Amino acid sequence: MAYVSNDPEEARIGKDLGSRDFVADEGLLHDYFEGLEIDADWYSGNPYEATVAPSMTVTAVDGGFAGGGFKNSFGNLWMRQAWELNAPIVPGQQYTASSKIVDIYDHRNRTLVNSEVVL
Repeated sequence: MAYVSNDPEEARIGKDLGSRDFVADEGLLHDYFEGLEIDADWYSGNPYEATVAPSMTVTAVDGGFAGGGFKNSFGNLWMRQAWELNAPIVPGQQYTASSKIVDIYDHRNRTLVNSEVVL
């Protein structure tokens, strides 16, 4: 059975983790292209006829939500991340990301917290 806490600061199923803004700004894109040694030109001459951000830049959205863990936490185990993108991410455009906890369960002697992020 998964650990259950009544502490309002700790994770519980249904807990709203709040929202925050996300912008694929020049700094984020520069770090992405430089870090992976990718030519940024492909993302400006694409079928959308506008500059778009690589889909993997949305991984920056997932972090920054407090309250999704337990006080006795000693690390993170990222098991899986999946996104359903229905439109391109436009550089410089502000998006709002919100998160909530959808499940807490045991797996291989660990308590896992499954959170959902909507952008």
